[in-house]
Amino acid sequence: MSGVSIRRNTLRSSVFAFFFLLAATAGASSDLRISTLSTLPDKVTGGDVLVRLDVPPGLASRIKVTVNGADVTRAFARLPVSRGAPDAGPGTLVGLVSGLAAGANTLTVTGPGQGADSASLTLVNHSIAGPLFSGRHQTPHVCTTTRYGLGAALDTDCFASSKTQYFYRSSTTPTFKPLADPTTRPADLAVTTTTDGATVDYIVRLETGVINRHIYWIATLDDPLSPVSNPWASNGRRPGARWNEKLVYFFGGGCGYGYHQGTESASTLLIDDFLKLGYAVAHATNNTAGHSCNDVLSAESASMVKEHFIEQYGLPEYTTGFGGSGGAFQQRLLAHNYPGILDGLILQLPFPDTTTINARGLDCSLLENYYARAASNPAAWTPAKQAAVNGYLMDVNGRTLCKAIHPSLGQFKVDPRLGFDAVVPLALRYNPVTNRTGARATIWDNMVNIFGTDNATGFARVSYDNVGVQYGLKALNDAVISKQEFLDLNERIGGYSVDGDNVAARSVGNLTGIAIEYETGRVVTGSGLILPMIEIRQYLDDQANVHDRVWTFAMKERMLRDKGQTDNLVAWVYASNLDQAFFTRLALQGMDDWLKRIGAAGAQKSGQYENTVIRQKPDWLGDACWDPAGQKIDEVFIYNAPSRCNTLFPTHLMPRMAAGGPLTNDVFKCALKPVDLSDYAVSFTAEEQQRLRNTFAQGVCDWSAPGVERRPFLGTWQSF
Repeated sequence: MSGVSIRRNTLRSSVFAFFFLLAATAGASSDLRISTLSTLPDKVTGGDVLVRLDVPPGLASRIKVTVNGADVTRAFARLPVSRGAPDAGPGTLVGLVSGLAAGANTLTVTGPGQGADSASLTLVNHSIAGPLFSGRHQTPHVCTTTRYGLGAALDTDCFASSKTQYFYRSSTTPTFKPLADPTTRPADLAVTTTTDGATVDYIVRLETGVINRHIYWIATLDDPLSPVSNPWASNGRRPGARWNEKLVYFFGGGCGYGYHQGTESASTLLIDDFLKLGYAVAHATNNTAGHSCNDVLSAESASMVKEHFIEQYGLPEYTTGFGGSGGAFQQRLLAHNYPGILDGLILQLPFPDTTTINARGLDCSLLENYYARAASNPAAWTPAKQAAVNGYLMDVNGRTLCKAIHPSLGQFKVDPRLGFDAVVPLALRYNPVTNRTGARATIWDNMVNIFGTDNATGFARVSYDNVGVQYGLKALNDAVISKQEFLDLNERIGGYSVDGDNVAARSVGNLTGIAIEYETGRVVTGSGLILPMIEIRQYLDDQANVHDRVWTFAMKERMLRDKGQTDNLVAWVYASNLDQAFFTRLALQGMDDWLKRIGAAGAQKSGQYENTVIRQKPDWLGDACWDPAGQKIDEVFIYNAPSRCNTLFPTHLMPRMAAGGPLTNDVFKCALKPVDLSDYAVSFTAEEQQRLRNTFAQGVCDWSAPGVERRPFLGTWQSF
């Protein structure tokens, strides 16, 4: 496929089966091995990398280590006790190797004496500004370093020196306050007890800086009088008892279109539920999808920030992803396409992926635009009829979800003028008349490195397609709408122009762009998700909220189709009046129990990692719902089964499902078949039949056939 090269890496973690690459060179002694601990050998950034050496115990003090011929032996010492490396032996040495040149560097380990064994590893060093695998930098890119107290940017990549601040948790108010003087202990300083049982002052170190051109934060409990510093050096200081040796990587929601460094608040990382237990928390601004809805760029920053964390703080026992909505689909896409960065996923209000929800939103906007044009005849399109066509429940105000999300989650995705943050100057933005070369704010233009450019338009390939979709088919067959309403709707629904305007013709997706969605993993498959996953979903279907419950079953259906089971996914749904924080804490405890059991089972030694994940799932973790009184009901979630949870929290359709589409919701251009009158519960007159065939001159969707241009996933760790 044009523009995509694939990197297939064999990944290995110190506890789990993924993150660290064991990279002994061909022909080297099996007793002399080199591996990287902070990142993959070809994904090093910033000139330094944490390296592990495994040598025979008697030779640990007699080896020589060089980088490009320069002696760096003194950087290595025996591995400190760490739950992140339980298999370390007496011959295990670890060192932070720094001063790497740009590009390829050769690290060589040589034993003593003539004819000694040796091993070498190539370390490929990249700029701390990136990119690693996301492709050329997006332009324009507005720097916002002054917003975060980092001073003016030092270069065009928005780099600035990092800073460290301290905050403390107040014992009198449930808030974090700045600790202006690290030598003092405020009278209202709270204490906290970590998961390891250590009771410490509740003081949080917050590091702010720039990695991959975006703002990053790392928050962890620390003592400002004896702070963590150079933890891998002989004279360094490790985090100590305050850190429980676990990392939570936070992902934020939304779906926006970048062109700036970040505008969210540093308080994003001051998450009490995690910090008070001793977890470290990391995040970068482009890990918030509302800043940039580009999961490849998000994965790249997560890899780079985690590398920095390991090198400057320590090696985590495991890393858990956490986030809701856009923060949930980022986790799924990252785990599917760049495995090894995360070890487990905690998914609030999740979707399967970005591509899936885009199609739903764009369908909704077309429908809402049609209803608005038909408003001269109010009796024709009552809220009940709209709900039947859209597939959704009406809320107390008579709105369906389509009305609630139009245009912010519909036309917003395809109109290049709508999706900008205010920090991006008007002069830099696309205008079809005055600035056709300006920045375009669409989901595809924001990922032009992945989708490539359409020669016909000069802009990113657009994959949205609605040719052959029979909107309102179920509503017609259920006798909710008339034949005339069905025919008029499908005659006039239209599509989108290259500038996102509603036009009479239906949208024809770029076939190469659709193939790219599948081949590059923009569409999450069931077989690509093998990590422990816990979904926590507040039930919001009755509130015309975008986070409807059907997405849980869409993901389960893909897993059942692609691998025959859903055992590594735990799904919870709870009444909207219940406390969300309770379920966050419960999921964190469940993930901790699960991952510790996986680690204790020695999963890194097994070639069947997913089997270990399933076998080690704690007995108390399973699908469940909680009614408005807080009563828990344990039952396996099965779509539309006559169960207590489904009765309490019914699932609704979406426009393409109401048009006959599959529950998996991963067909983005349908195969076509001739109009078949037996598909309808009504009889059409000869004139109506002709209208139907004129409307669907190419045919109607054959949902039983695979989607057009559906291709096999080309593999993980793809570069663009």
